[in-house]
Amino acid sequence: MAIGIVSCAGGVSPQPPLRHGVSSTQGSSPFAYSVHPRLTRTDLLLHNCPGTNGTCLTPASVDNAYDYSYQQGKFDGSGQTIVIVDAYGSPTITADLAAFDSKAIANLPPPPSFTIVYPGGKPTVNLSNATQLGWAEETTLDVEWAHAAAPGAKIVLVVGNNDQGSTIQNTQQYAVSTYPNSILSLSFGAQESSVNSGANNTQLAQAHAIYQQAAANGITVIASAGDLGSSGGFLVPNPQYPASDPYVLGVGGTSLSLASNGHYSAETAWNDGVGCASPCGATGGAPSILYDESLLPHQAALLNAPATGPRQVADVAFDASDTAVLVYIGFTAPGITPGTYATGGTSIGPPLIAGIIAVANQQRAKLKPAKAGVGWITDAIYAPYVSAQSSSKPPFHDVGAGSNVFYSGITCCSAGASYDNPTGLGTPDVNNLVNLLTGL
Repeated sequence: MAIGIVSCAGGVSPQPPLRHGVSSTQGSSPFAYSVHPRLTRTDLLLHNCPGTNGTCLTPASVDNAYDYSYQQGKFDGSGQTIVIVDAYGSPTITADLAAFDSKAIANLPPPPSFTIVYPGGKPTVNLSNATQLGWAEETTLDVEWAHAAAPGAKIVLVVGNNDQGSTIQNTQQYAVSTYPNSILSLSFGAQESSVNSGANNTQLAQAHAIYQQAAANGITVIASAGDLGSSGGFLVPNPQYPASDPYVLGVGGTSLSLASNGHYSAETAWNDGVGCASPCGATGGAPSILYDESLLPHQAALLNAPATGPRQVADVAFDASDTAVLVYIGFTAPGITPGTYATGGTSIGPPLIAGIIAVANQQRAKLKPAKAGVGWITDAIYAPYVSAQSSSKPPFHDVGAGSNVFYSGITCCSAGASYDNPTGLGTPDVNNLVNLLTGL
């Protein structure tokens, strides 16, 4: 998860569908992004991992839990491209991906290509700087797990040379303009309450226009819902942006429990609790205070909500408990020596969901060549939800327990049957979800 919002160079784009009562006053306040990956040093013995039920996940165990299929020789994302946007990057990411792919951790082939692009010039990364170190850690998670989710897909890492909003905005614009029909993975955001005034609304309009262009270019955009509960420290429930943008698929987080054979057992909404030891968190997700349902009629129909009602976040979810997945880090920095770490947070969701979309796009290309990739999927997945979930092969695990209430005085939101804000439609049964997406 990352905190922040973007500003943008260039002209002002059309105003997004902001809800009634939201200010459209323009100003000039700058913004910067920041990231907060949650790392714990571990070894390679899964029973020593410090996560929920003593479990942290390798690609093989994610396969077992969520029914990924590539190890059975089925679709693996070949012919597709996953684009990841980060700032600063990591000085060792190419070697780290190779180490992650080794038999000791992932036992994966290398991707068909791994490309790093610096649209604004390559930065000099100072890992003694906590902000830049956080981005390096985030880069590690994003790249390694996008590859794990779709090992046949090309991976492109597009790196901004600093974390300022205008730079990240331009970096996203480059990605959307350069890689049509790709999947764009974003693990950053800002609480809507922090951007609901002045220049922020102009900057939201500019960001919204980029995601609208992504939809026109056949790109699926995926973003994390945040790690600070339903309010993010504010006095009212509000989701994070860009996960709340109608053109973006927002991914919440769960705590996953496995059966003794390593297969799926149960999930609850991820919430470490108000009194937990640091680092701790809870999945984001809440009704939007910025966007209505006018661009998401199928979400509104499923929820029996009017088009003027708030856009609901999250859309889907993935395991996010603090020590959920393993990563390999090869650089040395304060608190970091080369080795294997467990990491958590809703940052995990976007690259893994991106891999699912890549597999679906590959299957669509091979089985139904006349169909394009799924592209803008945010609203489309709501239309078949009821019938698909009642079939013999439901695409989602419906997460019905827990909440993302993380600050006192906040009452929203709880998980429950069908849609809920902390976990959206649920977490994927990948094979079933890919089959559903192929038919859209």
